Amino acid sequence: MSLQRKSVAHLSPAFRVNGVVRLQIGANHFMKNKYLLILVLFLVFSGCGKRIKLPTNIPQSVNGYVPISPVWTGAGGISFKGPQDVHVGFDGHIYIADTENDRIVELDQAGSFIAQYEGVKQPGSVSQDRLLRLLVTGGNTIYIKLKDQQTFDSLYTAPDIYDTTIIVVPDTIEDLFDTTYIVDTIATAYQAIAPDPRPLSGYAMYFVCDYTRSQIVQFIFYEPNELYNLGAAIPTGYELSKAKYPTGVFTYMSGDKFRFLFCQALSYFSVQLLEGDDFAPLIPRTDSSEIYWQGTFGLADDVVVDEFENIFVVDSKKNQVHKFSLNGVRILSFGKEGTGEKEFKNPKGIAYANKIVYVADTGNNRILRFMLSTDFPH
Repeated sequence: MSLQRKSVAHLSPAFRVNGVVRLQIGANHFMKNKYLLILVLFLVFSGCGKRIKLPTNIPQSVNGYVPISPVWTGAGGISFKGPQDVHVGFDGHIYIADTENDRIVELDQAGSFIAQYEGVKQPGSVSQDRLLRLLVTGGNTIYIKLKDQQTFDSLYTAPDIYDTTIIVVPDTIEDLFDTTYIVDTIATAYQAIAPDPRPLSGYAMYFVCDYTRSQIVQFIFYEPNELYNLGAAIPTGYELSKAKYPTGVFTYMSGDKFRFLFCQALSYFSVQLLEGDDFAPLIPRTDSSEIYWQGTFGLADDVVVDEFENIFVVDSKKNQVHKFSLNGVRILSFGKEGTGEKEFKNPKGIAYANKIVYVADTGNNRILRFMLSTDFPH
């Protein structure tokens, strides 16, 4: 009893009744646990939650991009043979320049076969204008397929660049007038074509990469079959807003602004983004503009943008895909030479739609697709 009285004696006078003492001790214990629980919850939500283990079923990324299966190796019962271009049209369909099979293939975005179109010899690039006319280049010829036609028509054939140039080779100085005449018949190589993306009334404008003359030529089209060469929109040269052996062109609308993107075989200024109205450069020339640096690309063969105006470039020499910001800062690069799902062999075409990057893996006779790993359906 003395010990019990000693324990109670340490309490304040107001709690000397045994029943009340026991009740107050329980309340103190509850309040301590309540504050401890609040403290634990605060720590979890203010930082400790970062330690929660993440799911382990996220696909392995390729520097941010993951390949999508299956790989497209053919369409319409025919295997692809050297496909040089892939394009997403205004109609949302995928068009493939199946070069060595002399055809253009139309697929939906799931890869299901829709149709194939013939009439083009060795198609190297494919595009589509706002009225759903398909545009193709093959060698020195521009082809067009109107919406309701099943085959392409040859619309324009460029003259040979040396048609009017005769190289005179005298046998000797004395025989100056007894000469040998050599006519070089190297033909123009049209590498790519793209439409003016603005809605135009009664006509259409097209831009074509003339690789041989080192310029991008502007054409005007009047339906059904009149195409006129208006001369160089981007003249030859080694500076910004000029071209040297252009290989790819892409046009698009940024809000209400027409923008013009092209790439070329030149080792610097290989990729240029220009205003569509006056062809003024949009990417500043700064130390951070890696898109302009010599050595960034092996050979930039084709270009495209996504909905944020990030720029994608397919590099046929380095066997890579490069991604740049609108300011020309490199975001990432992926790919190497090979036949695996993350590898390329001389890729020549690139396209983008609905967060998917399409690559024409020319040397491996296939079309590969990639999606940003954070967008991939887990």
